[in-house]
Amino acid sequence: MTYAKEFLHAFALACPTDQTCLEMDRGQARCPVCEQSYACSENIWRFLDNHAASFQNFLDVYRAVRRAEGWGAQDAAYYINLPHLARGNPHAAIWRVRAASFSKLLALIEPRARILDVGAGNCWLAYQLTQRGHHVAAVDLNDDAEDGLGAQKFYPLPLYCYQADFDRLPFAAAQFDAVIFNASLHYSQNPAHTVNEALRVLKAHGKIIVMDSPLYRHRASGKAMLRDKAREFKTRFGLEMDATPRGFLTFDDFDKLPCHWQWHVSHVDLRWALRPLRARVLGQREPAQFGVMVGTPSTAHM
Repeated sequence: MTYAKEFLHAFALACPTDQTCLEMDRGQARCPVCEQSYACSENIWRFLDNHAASFQNFLDVYRAVRRAEGWGAQDAAYYINLPHLARGNPHAAIWRVRAASFSKLLALIEPRARILDVGAGNCWLAYQLTQRGHHVAAVDLNDDAEDGLGAQKFYPLPLYCYQADFDRLPFAAAQFDAVIFNASLHYSQNPAHTVNEALRVLKAHGKIIVMDSPLYRHRASGKAMLRDKAREFKTRFGLEMDATPRGFLTFDDFDKLPCHWQWHVSHVDLRWALRPLRARVLGQREPAQFGVMVGTPSTAHM
């Protein structure tokens, strides 16, 4: 079953090249200005057009790492229950952090909101919000069948999925109550540009929400984390991580982004809360913080 026509009515789509509103033309979305056409296949609208090649190296490395780490499943129950996993799962600790952030997120968004899930991954957040009555568009570069937008097939509700670049969103302006960067803003090479694009599609009094990006007080700590990860992937999987983008954010970075920001830390458990103290005592690098950063547009963007 295809939801192509329904997708076009669900959200106002625009050409990612020139932001012109798209028209339906024989089952495709067509830009009347640049005449670029965009198709829906496997219930995913494809908006990468001729920019797809520029992301291929990143996607190849990202998918290889994720496969090596054992992400994804072939069991629908796995996806439906996220962000909750049994303790025996190798990624249970990561998902406990995400569950804490998700709980915080639910208190920050209005009922029945129109939400853009940027970096939707396997669509777990889009599904959880959709079943709570929100109207959600899920965007990601990765359309992998188990770890990307293709995993939508495991959910009992139809999801609105768009393969697109975060910096060239295929949506008309001012239509979302919240734009959520779902463990994704740290992949942006230019966060200020990425946030400005999110502001374009946000309603005047909406919110930009950055959740579960690794966040540091000191940039040197983030760089040390990347070096540690690069060594680990080389040792464990034989993979070079040169193609990995930024990989982290600092609190100072948000001072340069075009919003007023408020930090909400994710409270996982006492052991998690004591990680910074333990690191200082042992002389280790600063651990990343995870949580929810909420941005409201400044007057200049309203």
